[in-house]
Amino acid sequence: MTIRYRSHPPTSVVRVEGPLLAPLNHELLRRVEALLVRGRRSIRLDLAGMADLDAAGVGELVSAYTLASARKAQLSVENAIERVRLLLDRAALLEVLTSESAVTYEKCS
Repeated sequence: MTIRYRSHPPTSVVRVEGPLLAPLNHELLRRVEALLVRGRRSIRLDLAGMADLDAAGVGELVSAYTLASARKAQLSVENAIERVRLLLDRAALLEVLTSESAVTYEKCS
């Protein structure tokens, strides 16, 4: 799996290429955490290049979502291929992860 990052303030886009399968190296989770530490509060995971996904990969996406939510940030996925969309749908996560209102946050004053 390859992770590429680009920032278009206020949104950061993380492009995931290749499969997200067990055993995981948690590179995706580390990248999301690094963005959150730098103050990014809107993160999109572009899954157009994600070739495959298994239960461990779904868990990694959930962990990234949970981490963002705990830091009052927004994380969503976009451009998932049909197989990935199907797996996320079967896990009842597709709507949660693709919704524009996946995680709402309040700006600090």
